[in-house]
Amino acid sequence: MAKLTRKQYTRKRLFAGVVMFAAVALVVTGISVWLLFSSLSMGADGQLKVSEIAISPMSFSVLNVDGTDVRDENAVISGFIFDTQYGDDTGRVTWDGGSYEKMKINISGVLMNAQHLGKFSYVLELPQGVIDAANKGYLDISEFYDFETGKAKEVVVSVAENGSMVADGTTTAWRFNFDIAIKWGELFNHLNPSVYYDTDGIDIPDEEVLRVIDDLKETVMGGGGLFSKPTFKLTITASPNQ
Repeated sequence: MAKLTRKQYTRKRLFAGVVMFAAVALVVTGISVWLLFSSLSMGADGQLKVSEIAISPMSFSVLNVDGTDVRDENAVISGFIFDTQYGDDTGRVTWDGGSYEKMKINISGVLMNAQHLGKFSYVLELPQGVIDAANKGYLDISEFYDFETGKAKEVVVSVAENGSMVADGTTTAWRFNFDIAIKWGELFNHLNPSVYYDTDGIDIPDEEVLRVIDDLKETVMGGGGLFSKPTFKLTITASPNQ
């Protein structure tokens, strides 16, 4: 077998395997109970932690979650909020005029030296409470979680459809922008419960509505109560072309 030159060996090491750039821990800042006949709303707060590994010519010059720089130590990312639909102040289940659902987060940034990019993907690791809620039909996480293996899925992001390449001399930057969304589950016909219980689920007794809403909150929080801090871990990976 022919020997590798020093230049070829260096490049082989740089491009071996996948390149993991950032692991972002997202917390839920508003697990809320819907207002049901003047019931009170509750939520939980948390913080964001970021770690980074750079072992490739590629690197992030910008990486934002919902427009906030994840490298800012003082950044607070709202994550996902399971609450009533914005402005829903009619029917049996209504909002409190403040907190409302946030079922998706936006990821944007700039990847430098993107001429070496072969695949861009992410893994969204969900707290056990969210997985349990999905098992009960409250949430739909099938895009991110494999129930057969019990593991998070790798989601490949289309480079062509979720950004643009900008060349500047010998360097190419990929400006990317995409959403990550959790959906309401089959139990609610994939509707926000505040809408479902006033439409498709109009015949469901009030007692059952209250039981399900309370159980949804309790399940997602993992039984940890008001000050529990369920955490979502988002790992973004850029794989080099070979």
